[in-house]
Amino acid sequence: MLIRSTLFSRLSYMSKENTELSVDLADVQKQIATGKRLNRMSEEPWSISQIHQLREDTSVQSIFRRASDESTTLLSQTENALTNSMNVVSRLREMAVTAANDTYSQEDLDGMVQEVGTLKERLFALANSDFDGRFLFAGTAYDAEPFDNTFAYVGSTNEVSIDVSKNSQVEVGFDGSDVFQGSVDIFTAIDDFVTALGNDDGAAIQTAMNDFDSAFNKMGDYLTRIGG
Repeated sequence: MLIRSTLFSRLSYMSKENTELSVDLADVQKQIATGKRLNRMSEEPWSISQIHQLREDTSVQSIFRRASDESTTLLSQTENALTNSMNVVSRLREMAVTAANDTYSQEDLDGMVQEVGTLKERLFALANSDFDGRFLFAGTAYDAEPFDNTFAYVGSTNEVSIDVSKNSQVEVGFDGSDVFQGSVDIFTAIDDFVTALGNDDGAAIQTAMNDFDSAFNKMGDYLTRIGG
């Protein structure tokens, strides 16, 4: 069948095509300007549910990202506190080794007592380390100092974990009683060492050396956990 095409129909068709092309071009230019494929929900109504899901997923990931950043900061602070604590205990052991040498007089041993006292206070401050008011070795009771002025632990034995993904958690708050008093009570061991120095008690000084080794290893175990 022969289809007749008039000039008017051809012009009408071309005008329609040009209009559609202009609309498409305007949409492309808008996408380029805004960086968005969709500017109105009405453009692709079937994509609404996908967009809502993506927004929800993005929001959840933002929460996990903030939790991950917070965990990294807390663990870094804890690692630093443990490393410094191990340095203190290492120095105490060095002093015990020195004190065990028979060539040192009682006057020499008495001279060590002041430094031992300073090291104990330093260790006490490290055990009560905090970051922005959150105490690192207080377990779930992280809003208050875990060790009181008598060096007794008043924190929680329950540790704190933070969700960093749907399936992963990171421990960020530790039981200070286990860290500093688990194998041996490091504060009691220091007091016993001071007494041993005052009495020039070789056997007690040797015991202090062993206690410092145990405390050092316990702290090292927690440092390994943080590294993991």
